[in-house]
Amino acid sequence: MGDCLLTSLTDSPWELALPLGWDMTQGSLRLEADLRTLSGRLYAQTWAVYRQVRIPLDWMDRADQERLNRWWREGHRMALTLNTSHQASTLTGYLTGDHPPLHSLREPYSDVFQGELTLEAEAEQPLSGRPFRLDDPLLGLLDQTFNALL
Repeated sequence: MGDCLLTSLTDSPWELALPLGWDMTQGSLRLEADLRTLSGRLYAQTWAVYRQVRIPLDWMDRADQERLNRWWREGHRMALTLNTSHQASTLTGYLTGDHPPLHSLREPYSDVFQGELTLEAEAEQPLSGRPFRLDDPLLGLLDQTFNALL
């Protein structure tokens, strides 16, 4: 399918080449809140949208395991260059997850590891730019349909 290059923007001389398979997934993580006012109106506020990439890893040696898990543990800012078609794309973000990316041994070997790399890219969509006010008594009354200040 292609390959990718993972680079620590904190530890600049180190790069890690990762093979891509058909089981790589891409999605998005949305941070939002639904707020209901005293009048009953419902407001949905989207704070940010993050692109998320999950790459299953297998047959990784101990040196790659130690480097990748250290980057995850220390919270390094990462660059992931995906080369899946005629054009490469680069995501910058952070390694996330509840456990280190390479957390289990590949049986029956004692020096080969497997796991899953999860990278959350930096926010694609910042705040909408509109001021967020929830029934502020100085700016408007409850259930007011027009407020020139918003």
